[in-house]
Amino acid sequence: MRDAFELALAFTLEAEGGPSNYGSDQDLGGPTVYGIAAVYHPGIPWPPTLAAATEIYQREYWLANKCDLLPAAWGIALFEHAVNPGAASARRSMQMALGVTADGAIGPKTIAAAERGTSWQLGHFIGLRCNAWRSSPVVAVNFVGWASRAARLAAYIERHAPILGLTGPDDAVIIRT
Repeated sequence: MRDAFELALAFTLEAEGGPSNYGSDQDLGGPTVYGIAAVYHPGIPWPPTLAAATEIYQREYWLANKCDLLPAAWGIALFEHAVNPGAASARRSMQMALGVTADGAIGPKTIAAAERGTSWQLGHFIGLRCNAWRSSPVVAVNFVGWASRAARLAAYIERHAPILGLTGPDDAVIIRT
């Protein structure tokens, strides 16, 4: 069985696609490979290998946001939100969906709330991601694709429900904004 990080990474790598460089009017990251943007990672050898990208994703997005301490579905959703549109927004949005203080710190209260979290709350969290994108300077050209990515994430989590421990009749992840 694949672990939650492997599932999260597989979704993100597929969503990010291959090498890209759309220009600043569409993508603030500049040249990007495996979803790793050169402008945000100036100290790494370019282009990154898949192994280097995996290490960056695990260190900077999975472990830094404590996704490994959360129930798998919540960890995957937090990871994906941290990758795009960003970690601070991701942590606060998750906390808002869970009904805990949205201070951006993933600690014992947030982890406990996620352990009790419902599929409705998870869907709400995924939907809040769309609100975070609205403040992006490149929202006009990317929003439809980004919103589609959020919907695909909800479907991906549902498709992997048995692996993620979502087995009840109320475990449908429906995006709510």
